[in-house]
Amino acid sequence: MSFIELKNVSKSFNDVKILKNLNVTIDEGKVLGILGRSGSGKSVLLNMLRGMKEYRPDDGQILYTVAICPECLRVEPPSAAGKICGCGCGCEFGLKTIDFWNCERQVFAAIKRRISIMLQRTFALYEDDTVIDNVLKSITGHDEEESTYMAIDLIEMAQMAHRITHIARDLSGGEKQRVVLARQIAKEPMLFLADEPTGTLDPKTAELLHQALIEGVKNKGTTMIITSHWPEVMKKLSDHVIWLEKGEIIVEGDPDTVVKKFMDQVPLPEKRKSTKLEDP
Repeated sequence: MSFIELKNVSKSFNDVKILKNLNVTIDEGKVLGILGRSGSGKSVLLNMLRGMKEYRPDDGQILYTVAICPECLRVEPPSAAGKICGCGCGCEFGLKTIDFWNCERQVFAAIKRRISIMLQRTFALYEDDTVIDNVLKSITGHDEEESTYMAIDLIEMAQMAHRITHIARDLSGGEKQRVVLARQIAKEPMLFLADEPTGTLDPKTAELLHQALIEGVKNKGTTMIITSHWPEVMKKLSDHVIWLEKGEIIVEGDPDTVVKKFMDQVPLPEKRKSTKLEDP
């Protein structure tokens, strides 16, 4: 089922065209990979989908087809249409297509709350709290016992059980990134955005993070959009890939086809060597 649609989306900063007439459709439960070199517009597109005010499109529309409760404005993916809202209002979710950047403020905020994002090199953690407390603070709508079990499961999924009671500031960069992933999944988003999530990590830590994304997001049926300049990330995680170059879609299709065309034309960047900070 179609979940997100971009129609003729363009964006400029300081009179420089960053995104040019993008048209993309993303089905619910699928993973869209955005492959491209640095400066291709990948991060701008993700921040636009997230609803960051500086990233409002200059032209075009971003349409979210969602199940929305008419009473409390709770938002779920489109497959929830017809179900009863679990917030206690007793209303039925209705299916509605929302023009994200041109809708009512309350609806815009409701959609934005249901989106999680994982950014490169951004460790959004409570530095003085333990790993488990960091994850618990992202969980809502569950009682204390259920929240605790949920947090433990997510920490184990991120392969951070050995650090569960450690203070966040004492973690390595790779460990912090894995806790951030657990925190973002704990929000139970309808859309998960991952912007170069392993771009600065050593290969071993990157593999752990990729596996956690597969187990905690992709295999759960959560719609995900992931950006990377590493072709193997596209092959491992994506169902459909677009190659973005200077704000334009060069090729789109299945991961193997797009990656092959990308590698035929774009030299593969040299991988960084592991540093102590990035060790898992």
